Amino acid sequence: MNQKIELALSANEDFTRSMMDTAAVGMITADEQGLINSYNLMAESMFGYSAAEALGRNVSLLISKPFVDEHQNYLEQIEQIGEKRIVGVGREVTGLRKDGSTFPLRLGVSKFSLHEKNVFTGVLVDITRNKWDAKQLITAKGKAEEAMRIKADFMASMSHELRTPLNGVLGMLELLEHGSLEEKQRNFVKTAFVSAKSLLKIVTGILDFSESEAGQLELDYRKFYARQMFHNCFEPLLIEANKKGLQLEYVLPDELPKFLHGDPLRLTQILSNLTDNAIKFTTQGEINIFVSIAREAEEHVSLRFQVRDTGIGIPKEKYENLFDAFTQEDNSTTRKYGGTGLGLSIAKKLAQLMGGEIGIDNSGQKGASFWFTANFGKSNE
Repeated sequence: MNQKIELALSANEDFTRSMMDTAAVGMITADEQGLINSYNLMAESMFGYSAAEALGRNVSLLISKPFVDEHQNYLEQIEQIGEKRIVGVGREVTGLRKDGSTFPLRLGVSKFSLHEKNVFTGVLVDITRNKWDAKQLITAKGKAEEAMRIKADFMASMSHELRTPLNGVLGMLELLEHGSLEEKQRNFVKTAFVSAKSLLKIVTGILDFSESEAGQLELDYRKFYARQMFHNCFEPLLIEANKKGLQLEYVLPDELPKFLHGDPLRLTQILSNLTDNAIKFTTQGEINIFVSIAREAEEHVSLRFQVRDTGIGIPKEKYENLFDAFTQEDNSTTRKYGGTGLGLSIAKKLAQLMGGEIGIDNSGQKGASFWFTANFGKSNE
């Protein structure tokens, strides 16, 4: 009977030794004094000490000097409060090889009792590769961000440089149009003016997109007369709609505060973009713009804007990516109507800066119906 027990114990020890030696992590056991009593093949490979050299020596042999006292306190804490560490959990320490070189490793320690004595099992993972990969990732991320910043700065600078002469061209063309010209010449000037204006709009869109990508898109808060701002915004759009034979109407709420505090230029930009699109994609019918109060407090008000048209509409399967940069319904739309696909992306970013959101109504009605919200301070003084 005793022989069977001895054989079973021997087989169990062989199994335990085989399991430890084939483990893909370093495994070490030590007694309460920190003396090593088992040490697997992976640990030998990690530290450069053979099992014969390590057994019976203190585990501090394998830890870089600055971490020795900290590790001892760590073991005492486990001893006092019974705290356990399992594989994959623990802390990072610096390992010390036989040749004096150091390396980062992840250490997890657990405690168990054997013959009324505590035994500590350490599971060690060499994380040199992980640290190197993380460092490379941070470096690559930094380089990518720097490249994007340089690109965005270049685009913003170029957009500014392009806008200045374009404004001059538009001004001269407008003066020329009102001069003494024959009808044919006037048509040429008008075509040039429209083309230059379209180009300016594209350049402005690229500038805003570049500023957004560079994190430089900001609001210029000021107090403004609300109704006058809306009239100034929609009057030029009324003219554009009338040229296409479209009816454009806008409705303001009676309870609209007299003065608002926000960025009137950026608000005009969103409204103009949505209304321009409505005019562009509508051949007959009407465009309706509704302004309403979504929420109101003593000093703040949230306005909701809706731009609805009777144009070609947008398929529901296109809604998901509609506000992504450089996205349009399809290539044929770009060819027929022009544009960069930046307008809605910029409108979304501006609406978010104003504390609101933007979307499209999917009620299934004819045409398209875009909406957005924005928050403002208010004052009736």
